[in-house]
Amino acid sequence: MAPGIFSCCFAPKEREPTEEEKYLDAIISEIVVSEHNYYNKLNAYVNFYGKAVVEIAAGKHGRKKQKELKLTRREAELLGGRNIQRVCACSESLLREIKVLVDKTHPNFPKTAYHRTQELIDIFDRRCGDLKKAYFPYVQAYKKCNGIVQRGKAEAAAVDRIPPQPTKRKLKRGRSLLRFKSIQVTEEVAPIVQGLSQNHYVSLWDFSTEQQFYLMESGMDSILIMPVQRLYQTKLRLERLVKYLEEETAEYTSVVHLVSKINKLATELNRSL
Repeated sequence: MAPGIFSCCFAPKEREPTEEEKYLDAIISEIVVSEHNYYNKLNAYVNFYGKAVVEIAAGKHGRKKQKELKLTRREAELLGGRNIQRVCACSESLLREIKVLVDKTHPNFPKTAYHRTQELIDIFDRRCGDLKKAYFPYVQAYKKCNGIVQRGKAEAAAVDRIPPQPTKRKLKRGRSLLRFKSIQVTEEVAPIVQGLSQNHYVSLWDFSTEQQFYLMESGMDSILIMPVQRLYQTKLRLERLVKYLEEETAEYTSVVHLVSKINKLATELNRSL
């Protein structure tokens, strides 16, 4: 008999996961996918809009573009500076850890759904301090950010209402924060922001040939509010794990404690608005 055949034939079969384990894995996958989508949108905004706005406001792309932007350096910093960059970096770091929980080829992939659940809880528990440091400054400045965006939208709308003038010179339409010039969208950016542009008018602005990007007018609102809502959304997803865990288990106790901790943090953030 060939070596290994006997042991192969009688090797124990891998246990089929229970319904509860399947649901736990589904929720974990949903949390990872949600974080991935959230990070992609933030990253697209920071790298193809936020940094460009900060550079233009600082005069790095010439006085003409600086004047057309109609933003002070402080306002540009609020829209695309350190606050939102920290939130984006925090999401990237969190995603790097939790995506292991859905990668079966990873050497550290936990063996069972209960192990994966506990690992997810431990990651978020360790990250609570980092979440607070990243999100608090952003949320505290959110009202000012939103005020800048609403002002830009009002300016763009006002320009659209200007009637044609009977003159030989063409009316020079104003440029504002939300008045863009059409450009070619790069393949790298288009898939990331595509989901933001459904059923909305898309406007474009060529900051520089190297920084081609696009952003819809109402899309800026939806991006800027995402970090404000994020912790509550995370808490709601984590709460769903409780339904598929037995009360006597360590995982149940851990997730209840974590949900309470994140809820407290989200409430503090909401009060700082």
